Amino acid sequence: MIYFIWAVFVNMAPFKIVTLDDMWDQMNRTVMYILCVTIACFIDFGLIAGSPIKCIGFHESFTREFAEDYCWTQGIYTIKEAYDVENSQIPYPGIIPEEVPPCLPGTRWDGVVVLCPEQGSPYIKPPTRVYHLWYQFVQFYFWAVSALFYLPYMIYSGMDIAYVKPLIKMLHNPVVTPYEMSYLIDKGARWMRMRFDVYTEHSGSRGIFHRRNALLYTVLGTKLLYLFYTISLMYATDSMFKVGSFLTYGIDWVGTRQSNDSIFTLPQDKLFPKIAACEIKRWGPTGMDYTRGMCVLTQNVSNSYLFLIFWFFLVLTIAGNVLGLSLTIFRTVYVRAGYHNLVSWILHDDPYTEKLFQRVGCSGRIVLLQLAQNVHPNTFERLVRRYRWLKRYEHVEYNGHLKVS
Repeated sequence: MIYFIWAVFVNMAPFKIVTLDDMWDQMNRTVMYILCVTIACFIDFGLIAGSPIKCIGFHESFTREFAEDYCWTQGIYTIKEAYDVENSQIPYPGIIPEEVPPCLPGTRWDGVVVLCPEQGSPYIKPPTRVYHLWYQFVQFYFWAVSALFYLPYMIYSGMDIAYVKPLIKMLHNPVVTPYEMSYLIDKGARWMRMRFDVYTEHSGSRGIFHRRNALLYTVLGTKLLYLFYTISLMYATDSMFKVGSFLTYGIDWVGTRQSNDSIFTLPQDKLFPKIAACEIKRWGPTGMDYTRGMCVLTQNVSNSYLFLIFWFFLVLTIAGNVLGLSLTIFRTVYVRAGYHNLVSWILHDDPYTEKLFQRVGCSGRIVLLQLAQNVHPNTFERLVRRYRWLKRYEHVEYNGHLKVS
């Protein structure tokens, strides 16, 4: 029973024994998948087991639970003009009194910058509130992103590459006798002959642009989809924040490690404010009644580091997707480069194998590279030799015996 449960888990997990994609695609469907799931679990655990928000300073008629629930659902805010100012003039970056602000730089309606605005001047813009609402949906965001990272592999493994999977699984380190192994190799070689004949015998435009390159289109489409996902994810995550930039979060974080400037606001304090303001409005007997207070978001301490790890892995994955896309084109389109990679990997240099690698097209080359990646080197070499033998000699049955034509 335990073995059955473990087998089901292995089949569902992103880590595959028989891999149909390269290490760059595996980075997307394994590393990024697990990372997004882990971040989502951390955030969910903090929301369920901890106290994500604590508020003080409101009217006594409001209970603490009501104030915290109100601020969590309606949104907390900071003041845009209270960033990158002297720390001694503000309690926390982004927090200042809106009615009587300290001596801060201001901008007039006509665009003129006033270093120390006049109190009560009608020409000065009121302080700009910036609402932070990403924390309300961020855990669902990472759950959805984790599913998207695994979706391209599901599409890829179910399309043109699907007919290669049975052959790879049949030859992937089977525990059989030498006679049974020879039978499996002969079976695989006959499959290769049938499939490669389709690639080599169609010399028309349809054969050249479709049959010989169908697998290449699938592989490139998958890699382009991964690249599109990662770049779009970087910009989508950046759009969640209204202050600061997630696009340069890791660079800014590393650049401020040695900074002792009391005026510069740290990037994690802009993206993940630990303290923010909240305003509660209610309808009372004398009209509209509102009160303001301050809220502490303790979970943003861990969120700042979780998003920092996510940023570094996302940048690394984008670079890996670009490199993987380039290497795939280089190995499959440029025949000599792909052949030398195959020879250095698993085979001995052989003129016949090189000629085979040239004639089977991009789809055939991808099949050969997939086989070399997933089967034992000795098995793969025997498979190629058996395929060459089948191509040189055709066996036909004559009077109950096999003869060479």
